[in-house]
Amino acid sequence: LDKHRTELLNVFDRYDWDRSGDLQVKEVFGILHELQFNDVSEELVKALFQQYDSNNDGSIDQDEYLEMVVDALMTLDGSEVTFIDSAFKFMTNTNPSLTHTVERKVQRRVALHFEESDGAENMLKSIDLSPLGELDVINGFEIMCKASDFKMSRKERGEFFNDQFRMELVLNCFIKAFVAIEPYGNNTFKYLEDGNASLQSMLSDGGLTSMLGGKTGALTKEAFLGAVKEWKDREKNLKDACREAVGTTELLTRLDGNVKAWESASLHLTYLDMIEVDMEPGYNDINNPTSTKVYPSPKRSSRYDVYTCREDGAIRWIIVVLNDDADINYITEHYGHHNMGSTR
Repeated sequence: LDKHRTELLNVFDRYDWDRSGDLQVKEVFGILHELQFNDVSEELVKALFQQYDSNNDGSIDQDEYLEMVVDALMTLDGSEVTFIDSAFKFMTNTNPSLTHTVERKVQRRVALHFEESDGAENMLKSIDLSPLGELDVINGFEIMCKASDFKMSRKERGEFFNDQFRMELVLNCFIKAFVAIEPYGNNTFKYLEDGNASLQSMLSDGGLTSMLGGKTGALTKEAFLGAVKEWKDREKNLKDACREAVGTTELLTRLDGNVKAWESASLHLTYLDMIEVDMEPGYNDINNPTSTKVYPSPKRSSRYDVYTCREDGAIRWIIVVLNDDADINYITEHYGHHNMGSTR
């Protein structure tokens, strides 16, 4: 263990994305997959939490994390390829690989910023993006305005279509442009990703079939209108069936009824990461606002890192970090004039 302790702790630190000193289920799941423990399931990780969370605080600290690895080696029975065998193979490898096959380049990147109020730039001042490295921040609504600023009746605006619903719509449409979920057996799901789909293709009119079986143009006005229609139809069907309504929040997880599948989606994705961010207390102090740090996603092969901040259930802001050259170059060339700021 001593031989690999530094490397294992380096992986721990990278997955401890918010620098809390603890890991949650999603982060441990990601580490075990990165260490090539291919038979690890979400259920197994939750079971490991119950076993190794010695202080019962709902998270795994460094000592508990290392204890988990040591116990895995000590209980190795060699009978078949299991989590324990995988641990043994990793720890006895003289040159173990700790990263995905695709390494994230050190480069200047672009982030799309969405905020539900008119004071977006003021909110942005309370977010510290410097841990992400050199970054140009572009107003996301200026890019997707054709999709998000369509006409609604006064009645519809009064009933549901406000700024907060528009934020939910953006998150729902963006994630589902690149990810699809299919039922797969009893209460299990298959997660499909289109890692080659570019942001340009999703902002353009459809025509090319993607690996998800849909069309490009998933972030166009027509796609957003389609999502609104899907929401209206589902609300009507649920009402007719005397069932609980979807509501106007958590559209991503609730709209198609696959709540648990979407809540766990980021565990199973390679090319997209979804990270929930809690704002630091005092962020809205006018005289001395507290900055909330946003750290890099530990997924080195992700094309899009989607950070979402909620308050009382409602989305306050969304930041989508673009890691692919094609997306960065396209947004910079066509929408660079909507720059809201840069990190140096």
